[in-house]
Amino acid sequence: MTLYLIPKPPDKLGRKNRESGWRHVPFDRQARKEIEDRVEPLRDKGITAVYSSDLDTKYAEIIRDHIDIPTVRPEFHLRRFNVGKLHTADRSIVDEQLRNLSQKWAKNKDIPVRGGDSLTSFEKRFIKRYKQILAEQGTAAMIVDERTLSVIRDLSTNKYGPTSLVPNGSGPAMDRIYKVEPIARA
Repeated sequence: MTLYLIPKPPDKLGRKNRESGWRHVPFDRQARKEIEDRVEPLRDKGITAVYSSDLDTKYAEIIRDHIDIPTVRPEFHLRRFNVGKLHTADRSIVDEQLRNLSQKWAKNKDIPVRGGDSLTSFEKRFIKRYKQILAEQGTAAMIVDERTLSVIRDLSTNKYGPTSLVPNGSGPAMDRIYKVEPIARA
């Protein structure tokens, strides 16, 4: 599978530097314009489907309609990391909480964010499904948030670990598209 990762523009909470959890948060006209402009270069890449979290279906539909892709595949398994009770909290607070948890996850990945995911639950849900998608044939696109993009980057470079959910100063650029292909086995 060739997979194009499309970073999700900020929704109404993201524009206020706040974290969205497992709730659908509306986006504005600016986000719509950003996603349309961003995906224009994908028009002739042979993409047959757009994968997204079931929370981000509207973004996927915009991509489908803008570059004429036949299928949108919203899936529960592709939901971002659930920050639980930290929904609507300032991103710096969420980052600090996840940094603190990442130290605990080094010993026990089953410890959850209050009301949210543990590293184990995220891996069983998202990472397992992501690897299945990469093993499929064809070309697709996937809409992702910044934390998920950091996880995928670290998986691709064999640097994935408990701190992957906390984008650092050298985190992925959110204004470009990333291409991922499975590594050929010798």
